[in-house]
Amino acid sequence: MSSDTTIGVAIVPLVFALAAKCAVTVKDRTDALVAAFVETLGEERPELRAATDVRAWSGGDDDVEVQTLGDADVVVAFGGNDALRAIRARCSANATFVPFGHRASAGYITAAALAGDTAALAAGVARDALLYDGDGCLSLHLLFIERAAGGAHERFIAALADACAANAIEFPAGPRKPARAARVNAYAAAASFRAANGGGRVLRASDGTWTIVVDPPGDELPPFGGGVIPIVTVDGIAEAAAYVKRHALPLQALGVAAADDARNLAEHLGTVRIAPFGQMQDPPLAGHHGGRARIADFIRWVDRA
Repeated sequence: MSSDTTIGVAIVPLVFALAAKCAVTVKDRTDALVAAFVETLGEERPELRAATDVRAWSGGDDDVEVQTLGDADVVVAFGGNDALRAIRARCSANATFVPFGHRASAGYITAAALAGDTAALAAGVARDALLYDGDGCLSLHLLFIERAAGGAHERFIAALADACAANAIEFPAGPRKPARAARVNAYAAAASFRAANGGGRVLRASDGTWTIVVDPPGDELPPFGGGVIPIVTVDGIAEAAAYVKRHALPLQALGVAAADDARNLAEHLGTVRIAPFGQMQDPPLAGHHGGRARIADFIRWVDRA
């Protein structure tokens, strides 16, 4: 069951299900991306095309979903909590249900990292936040930066604004749905009002394709995408962990500047993927999406005495 919010999200489980010799039905995105992939696959391996049924239907279509979901041995679904509950209710009692709900990703920059090549670091952060318009669960939705002596963290924020401007030229933003645009504009307007009254800072492209909000209120959720990078300055990992816990953020990926930071940060913040900045949205095919094994859900094990 595809999701329109993340490009190609159903293709990887489709590939592993075919590798496990399953027949597969896919509810496609509105842009028919999966159907195009399967047609291309069929040019190389017709038997895989024959094993795949790609359809498009409106979520909640009783006739289609009752039959399709009710007949499935395994159902992999992407979406929000309400959609996942509705899909689960249509599965058979013995079906394996593999839900992938909404998740967010964050980054953490230590004070030590700010002493290195900040231009390259900023370019990596900008790419992770703005690629695919920040709509995927692997997109950087929130950035923690440790305060550094001499204002190095402030200089990095200025470098990040330059990197966002450069990234917007290389990867122009796509059209935004009106509801998303309204939410981003409202978030930026509130941040600008606070900044005018001495609370935080806002750096924004003239066309609104990217927005950096420095030190938003601690009780305010980030907008999760739309070209917005909320930056929370902290004195250490404990403050970042408290923020994540306060908002119960399920982290899919955590961007880091150095491999040495990875284990300590993962233990405090909790995540299922750790990657250097610039590679958050480039997961390996064999990686554990959502912390799950890629192919095990499509296999029935037989133990012989």
